[in-house]
This record gives sequence, C-alpha cells and structure tokens, in this order.
Amino acid sequence: IARLAAERMPLLLCVAGNDHDNLKPPDGEVARIISSSKHSNGDTEEVGTKQQPKCVDFPDQKHGWVSRGDTSIKEVREDAEKALKMSTEFLLDWM
Repeated sequence: IARLAAERMPLLLCVAGNDHDNLKPPDGEVARIISSSKHSNGDTEEVGTKQQPKCVDFPDQKHGWVSRGDTSIKEVREDAEKALKMSTEFLLDWM
C-alpha cells in the first residue's frame, strides 16, 4: 500500500468492523498511509480537483457486506448503497 500511495495511485478503502485494526482509520497503519497520500491525476493544472485517497470505516458491517451482505437487513443495505455510491463517485472522478 505504501508503494501504491507513493506512486500517486488513487485509493479508496472501505473498511468493515471485523477487518484488521491496521486497516481502520484513523490509527491503523494502512489507513494512515492512504489518508496521507495526497495527489492529482498527474495533470498539474488539476491538482486538488480530484478526490483524495481515503479510508472509510463502516464499523457495524462485516467483511464482504457490499458484495455479499444480507441486504434484507436495513443497516447492511444502507451501508452497502453508501459504499457503492462513494466508490462510483470516486471512480468517475478519476476516469
């Protein structure tokens, strides 16, 4: 992750409550690396216009909730939709 962050790779990590602590913001090592890597898409005129790398915590969810969570449970469905929306906006911003 540190190498990717240093190479100015756009990074978005959605972390579940049962993921390892080193992934979780704000104190997890991976979360700190991702959150501290600020960059643009390589075009110096667009510095600051792209979404910055970020690590987002979903403490009430279990690993895999977005792709295989039980969406009949309201909280799972709402957080999955939030993560998908966030991911879509992040990707579109960088395309």
